[in-house]
Amino acid sequence: MATWYSHLHRTLARPCLTAKPSKLYNLLLTKPLVRRRLHTAQHKLGMALAAAASASAHSMTWQSLGAAPAELTLDFTLPTGQSFRWRQTGQAEFTGVVDNRVVKVQQTPSDVRYQVIARGDNAASSEDAAVLRNYFNLQACLEELSQEWSSRDARYKSIHSYFPGARVLRQDPVECLFEFICSSNNHISRIHGMVERLCRDYGTPILHASTSQASTAAAAVGGKDTVAAAEEEQKAVPDLAFYSFPTLEQLSAASEAALRAEGFGYRAKFITGTVQALLAKPGGGKQWLYSLRNVPYKEASEALCELPGIGPKVAACICLFALDKHEAIPVDTHVWQLAVRYYTPQLKGKTMNKKIMVAVEDAFIERFGPWAGWAHNTLFISELATQRERLPEQLRPGGKSKASKSRKAAKGDTEEVSDQSEMMKVEQAAVQKRTLNMDIDTVDDSTESRPIQRARRGAKHKQTKVQGAGNNGNTNGQSDAVVAEEPGVSKKAKSQKPTSKAKSKQTAGKVNSSDAAGAQSDICTRSSSLAVAADAAIDQALQDASIRL
Repeated sequence: MATWYSHLHRTLARPCLTAKPSKLYNLLLTKPLVRRRLHTAQHKLGMALAAAASASAHSMTWQSLGAAPAELTLDFTLPTGQSFRWRQTGQAEFTGVVDNRVVKVQQTPSDVRYQVIARGDNAASSEDAAVLRNYFNLQACLEELSQEWSSRDARYKSIHSYFPGARVLRQDPVECLFEFICSSNNHISRIHGMVERLCRDYGTPILHASTSQASTAAAAVGGKDTVAAAEEEQKAVPDLAFYSFPTLEQLSAASEAALRAEGFGYRAKFITGTVQALLAKPGGGKQWLYSLRNVPYKEASEALCELPGIGPKVAACICLFALDKHEAIPVDTHVWQLAVRYYTPQLKGKTMNKKIMVAVEDAFIERFGPWAGWAHNTLFISELATQRERLPEQLRPGGKSKASKSRKAAKGDTEEVSDQSEMMKVEQAAVQKRTLNMDIDTVDDSTESRPIQRARRGAKHKQTKVQGAGNNGNTNGQSDAVVAEEPGVSKKAKSQKPTSKAKSKQTAGKVNSSDAAGAQSDICTRSSSLAVAADAAIDQALQDASIRL
C-alpha cells in the first residue's frame, strides 16, 4: 500500500500528468485508504464552505439601527436634498453608499433596519453599526428638540407631526462639498446623475460578491428559495452602489474638458479649481475640511466661500450637513418665502443679497436656538412640492391666502384680490431671478451652458423689440423713464427719439395738448406693462433652460 501510494504521489507530482483522468479517478475510488482520505477532505471542505456561507448570510440579514420613526424617517431624510447618493429600491427602502459600504436601509413601523451588501477596503463589519449611527446623527434626540421648537413656534407646531423624523445627516465633508458644487442652479435628479458619474469615472469600485457567488453561498444555507431571494436583492442594487466617492487625489485626474463632456457645464471649472485649492492646503484638503468642524460657524462659512464656486448658500449646506454647524440656515427661494411669510415680514420686497440672507438666518436662530438648522429642515420639507400634499389644505403654503381671496371675492372685492395676486407673482419671479443670478454671478457668458446663453440672448432680444415698440410712440422723448418696478428692484430704460411720423403729427397740430397728455400717459402705461412682460419672459426662459439642463 505504501509503495502504491508513493507511486501515485510521484505520478501526481509530475509536471505533465501522463495518466488519463478517467483512469486515475477510477483507480482512486478502488482504494479504501484513498476513499477515506477523500471523504475526510470533502467533509472538512464542506464545513469550511458552510461556515463561510453562514457568515455571508449573517452579513446580509437585516440589523436594527435602533431608531424609532420619531427619530428617523427615511422618506423625510434621504430624498429631500441633503445627500445625492441614495436610490429608492423598494417600498420604504433605499440603497446607497456610506463610508465605503454599500448599505440598504428600510423603514419599519417601529424601527429602521439595515443591510451591508458590500464593503470596500478598510470597511470592517464590526464598525457597521457605529458608522451608520454617526451618518444619521443619532446622538441627538430629535423628539426632544421638536418639543422645544413646538413650544417656541406656532408654524412648526402645526406641521411637525406630518414630517416626523426629518433628521439632518452627518456626511463626509469632501463628498458633501462636491455634491453641493454640483447642486448650483440645478435640480435633484440631475445632481444625482452628476454625482454618480463622478463616482463611476474617478471613484473606486467597491468589491462585493457577484450574483453567482451570492447564490452559491445562499444555496449552502437555505436552498433554492434563499438563492432566489439573494439574486433579487443583488438586482436591486443600483450601479451607484458599486463605487466609493473619489478622493481628492482621484479627482485631480479630472480635467475641465472631460467634466464638461460629461454634462457638468460651468460647474466643471469649479470642481477642478476646488480640487487644486484643497490639495494645496497644508496637511491636505481632507484634513483641512475636517478641521472646520472645530471652528465657529461663521469662520467655517467664510473659509469655504474662498473656494471656487462656493457662495453663502452652498457654504451653509456644507456646514449644516457635514461640519456639525447645527445653526446653519441655507437660504434659497423656499426658505426666503418661508421667512417672509412667517418670521421676517419686514423683509418683504427687499432684494435678496448676503446681508438679507444673514438677517433671515439670524431670525431663525433667534426663534429656534442653536439647533435652528434642524428645525429649518422640517419647515423646508413642508414647502417642497413633493411633500406639501401631506399637509391639510389650510396648512399648505398659500392655503390661508386662498381662503381669504374667496371671502373677499364673495364681498365683491375682486379687484384688490387680483392686484395682490399679481404682486405676489411679480415678487416670487423677482426672488427666483435674484436667486438664479446669485448662483451664477461669478460666471461669464463663456462658462454658461449653451441653452442658458441662447435663452438669455433670445429673451433680451425680445425685450429690446418690445421696449422699442413702446418707446417709438412716446411723443415726449423723455430719457431715463422708469418703465417697471418690482418689489425692491427699479428698472430704467432710455426711450427712443420721436419718429418722423410722430413729429409730423405734432407739427400738423392733429393732437391738441390735452389729447397728447392722455396719449403720453397711455403709452407710458403700455410701455411699463410690456417691459414687465419682457422681464417675466427672461425669467421664464432662464428657468426653463435651467430645468432642461
